[in-house]
This record gives sequence, structure tokens and C-alpha cells, in this order.
Amino acid sequence: MKRFYDRFFWLKSSDKLGIDIPKKVDMPLNQNIGADENPKNHQPKDANSVKEKSEKLSMEAHNKGDIKTRVIGILCDSNVDEDSFNQFKKVLEKEGASCKIIAPKGGKIKGNKGTEIKVDENFLTVTSVCFAAVFVPNGISNEVIKHEVAKHLLNETFKHCKAIAIEGNAKTLLENTDIPTDKDDKALLVDKTPKDFVKAIASGRNWDRELHPVVPA
Repeated sequence: MKRFYDRFFWLKSSDKLGIDIPKKVDMPLNQNIGADENPKNHQPKDANSVKEKSEKLSMEAHNKGDIKTRVIGILCDSNVDEDSFNQFKKVLEKEGASCKIIAPKGGKIKGNKGTEIKVDENFLTVTSVCFAAVFVPNGISNEVIKHEVAKHLLNETFKHCKAIAIEGNAKTLLENTDIPTDKDDKALLVDKTPKDFVKAIASGRNWDRELHPVVPA
């Protein structure tokens, strides 16, 4: 309505002042172009110049069969079973994946053999969307088993249809989550080999889980 009155006011004023009404132009009214500039270089660009599809960003276009460039979260704490931890970590990295260590606190933790392990994400900053899959090795502490962040991380990873691998006493953490263990799930591996985990990650997400959305996350 305001535009109508502005136009009406301009028409009435132009008659009294003897001014010709300018014709409608398709280009922006305020050009703001320098004296030595070429106006053609400052015209609006076509918004549709962006590609509608990018193969590099497509999840479907990713080469199934390998896990190169995938980021895998390893959830653990001090006194983690180093054999369990290293066995999976070495295989994952050999296949081209990047492993990020998740622990209750930042800094470093020590394995059950005294080896220092650098922590990449702590419970204050971790989020499941940063990982393509999550592995929980044997030897995790009661703090991790009972921690709400650890349970939520697994719940959300499962809900997003990503692969999860569990070893040894980490099964106790799995039991504390809302993840159903009575169903046949090819991407939920308990006491399986690292190669099985690699295969589950490389196969992509297990979309069958969406048929039974029972995990609150």
C-alpha cells in the first residue's frame, strides 16, 4: 500500500513541477560505480550460476568399499585396553581413515600399559555429527559407562544410521543406551574384528534402522 501512495504522490508532484516521469529500468537504481569503472562489471549476477549438484559433496557418489578420509571416533578413558585400542586404530588408519580420541576430559589419558594417548575431543565439546562411525574398546572406565554424554553419543550415532563397534566391557555401556540389541544390525558390531568394522563403515549407513526409530536422541 505504501508503494501505491508513493507512486501516486510522485505522479501528482511531477505534473505541478513540469518534470517527466522516468521510465522503469531493470537495473538497480543505485549504481554506485566509480568514474573510471566499467558499469558492465558491476551488474547483478545470475543467482543460478551455482552448480545444482556436486559429486564431491554427494554421499551417494562416495566410493563404497573404502573408508579413506573418514573420521572415526574412539571413545575411551584412562586404563583403556591398549591391545584392543591399537588393534582397531592401526587397521582403521591403514585403510585411510582418521581416528579421533574421545574422553571425559581433554589433554592426555594413559592406557593400561602406561602409554600416553592424546585426547582430541572431550565430553564438553564432542558431537556425533563429526564422526562417520564410533568404536568403543575394551577397558573403559565406570565413569564412561555411566556418563550421559557417552550414552547420548552412541544413541545419536545409532540414530544417524552409522556403524558402531564395541569390544569387551564396553558392552556394559551399550546395555545402558536405548540401542536395540535384539535385532539383526549389520552396522552394530559387538566383539567383531577390525576388518568387519571397516567393511561396515565402507558399506555406508544402515538405513534399515529408520524402519524402527526407537532411539531418543
